[in-house]
Amino acid sequence: MDKTTILSEVPQGWALCFNSQCAVSDSCLRREMARRAAMAPTAMCVTPAALSDDGTCTQYVCNQTVDMARGFDRAYASLRSRDARYEVRRLLTAHFGSRGSYYRAKHGQLALTPAQQQPVSQVFRQHGFAGADVFDEHFSGYLFCPEPAADAPQHWSPAYRRQA
Repeated sequence: MDKTTILSEVPQGWALCFNSQCAVSDSCLRREMARRAAMAPTAMCVTPAALSDDGTCTQYVCNQTVDMARGFDRAYASLRSRDARYEVRRLLTAHFGSRGSYYRAKHGQLALTPAQQQPVSQVFRQHGFAGADVFDEHFSGYLFCPEPAADAPQHWSPAYRRQA
């Protein structure tokens, strides 16, 4: 992954960690982003107080990449029935919480995590989508916030917005 592309995906106000002495720094996303942002003049950071007595970090975020997806315009356009398109739009608008969030996700302005991709795929399959993949684009990306539980309400972090 390109260094500048990754830094543009870091959410504004997301704390970086410059503590190279931490036991989990090799697998921490906060530390990885700090290494890449070393040339930045300023940054919000995690303080040494985040380390507990047993050596664990309260601000640890795993730096593994996951399969992210953007957009479902093609899948929506391929639905044959106008009623199916209406029902998919209605269900996904309710799922995303607003029409604006629905349209940002549909047009690829929001990247969806694996947990967020499942309900979208399920709604399309239930309404007759027969294609191999619901999403317009797949890419590897970092999770700057933990995956929500499957039954938790969806909250769309600005971390997953497409940078213009």
